[in-house]
Amino acid sequence: MKKSKKSKQGRLAGIVAPLLLVAMLLGACSGAGGGAAGSGGSEPSSQAAPAGASSSGESVAGTDASEESAPAAAGSVTDAEAADDADEAAPVAVKILTQMFPTTINPSEMGMYKDIEQALNVRLEWETVPYDIFPERKGIILSSGELPDIFFAGLSDSDITTNSDLFLDMSAHLDKMPNVTAMFAQNRDIEIVSTFPPDGKIYSLPQVYGIRPTSAVTIAINQAWLDKLGLPMPGDLQEFEAALVAFKDGDPNGNGEADELPLDWMTDGHGHSIYAAMGGIWGQIDGCNEDMVYVDDEGNVGFVYEYDGFYKLTQYLHKWYGMGLISPEIYTSTRDQKQSYFSDGEGARVGVQTNWAPSGPFAGEYAIMPLVPEFKDSDAGMFFPTSSAQIQTNAVLINRRSEHIDKCVEIVNWFYSEDYSIQSQYGSFGDTTAKLADGSYEILQPADGDIEASKWKYSIHGYGPGNFSRELEKKTKAPAALTLRQEQGAVYEPWSLPPERIFPPVKYDEETSQEMAILQADIKPYVKQMQAKWCIDGGIEEDWDGYLATLKQMGIDEYRAIFQRAYDEAMSG
Repeated sequence: MKKSKKSKQGRLAGIVAPLLLVAMLLGACSGAGGGAAGSGGSEPSSQAAPAGASSSGESVAGTDASEESAPAAAGSVTDAEAADDADEAAPVAVKILTQMFPTTINPSEMGMYKDIEQALNVRLEWETVPYDIFPERKGIILSSGELPDIFFAGLSDSDITTNSDLFLDMSAHLDKMPNVTAMFAQNRDIEIVSTFPPDGKIYSLPQVYGIRPTSAVTIAINQAWLDKLGLPMPGDLQEFEAALVAFKDGDPNGNGEADELPLDWMTDGHGHSIYAAMGGIWGQIDGCNEDMVYVDDEGNVGFVYEYDGFYKLTQYLHKWYGMGLISPEIYTSTRDQKQSYFSDGEGARVGVQTNWAPSGPFAGEYAIMPLVPEFKDSDAGMFFPTSSAQIQTNAVLINRRSEHIDKCVEIVNWFYSEDYSIQSQYGSFGDTTAKLADGSYEILQPADGDIEASKWKYSIHGYGPGNFSRELEKKTKAPAALTLRQEQGAVYEPWSLPPERIFPPVKYDEETSQEMAILQADIKPYVKQMQAKWCIDGGIEEDWDGYLATLKQMGIDEYRAIFQRAYDEAMSG
């Protein structure tokens, strides 16, 4: 119960006289006995720690002050009243663990989290882990059992179901989470990906992205280099290859050195790779998901890396590698290094790169290369990977053993407010976003114009919760630099897949999740190993049958069957 300032003063006045009298008597006694001040106990500090906390600031749970003090004098503050006042005065410490992008500022510096601290009387204590080492660290964290109060994105369904005893079932707390229940009402898919079978428990909640294109990857080509060399935008595979040769030999960056990288792509996953971006030239169907599965026109689930598109594209890649058209560090450079090719030294170093979008100081040199019909190189149709990835699952979880469950629930509910959701993806109010007087919002244009770099710097973009709903999109004014990515994605819409051929969001029970994790632990590294081998050394023609046989031994049939069952169930409602 809150006490007014006046009532607190009244209570204090009521106890001052008795305390003075007791102090005088105790002083006389101690003086007569010659004892040192504080003997037999500790001397009160002039800056005592708040009630329920140690002098170091750490929480001291279960401390009962009445066990260490004399009975209260008449008119004094009762233990219950003192606890009320202490709760008002001392913020609750809540620990949050999150992945971090290299350029992201510390969350403690972000205004959005300072607002939460003030509004909910909490102190957020952050543990940040670089995203590139998080896969290794998460196993150590989970096995230790020493989890933070709140866990941001990075855990798979298998991680969660295998360790479900560590996480709070939020379905039992939805009555205290109105923002979450409203989100479920807006979009049934969000509730589906938050609900773990078979008993409907909600261990995690997602991040819902806003202002997103339908494509999860682009083919960015250096338009400035094309212009300097007098080349047209490539209109088929032969012109594409000719442009790569010209980038290698024509010194388009003008520094007199042969340091250009004609072709590069992201190799730390499937969705931004050249296999996702260009396999459709040979009819490869791709939902652009990291499970590497697709749905054909008859509703059959397939594995991308068994398909003819992968085989034929790989033959081209080996040819281009042998011609010196592909970065020699293609399979050894990190994502950060690849990103630097857009902003390294005096100018961009890469001619063509598949990625989410070009970014950095020289991003303006690039155009998005469309795949016109002339690129088609098979009797099958031509497709571009289409993604329904507006939803990222498992964005936030609560430690079931947290001492502050109710406060964690309150914080997580806050994460799904409109105010937080826009800031969670584009930065804090007053810095990179604004809330206007009419209740609408604005994403501000960065001074350097690079909205992609800005959102990764000033928010935990991609690694935390939020609900950038369609309703929020409608009331948000976005700069042209942001809507540009939607325009870039529109280049590929003629080759987009219909919704029924995009693998839907689903959840798996513990047994299925564990089976999938075991299968992926063999299949994914093997596929990446063979990608690198065949690109650099060649030999796909001789190895192909043995490769398919090895996949079969690793359980690729069972792997496809898992996704087939999930797809059929999702389509049946």
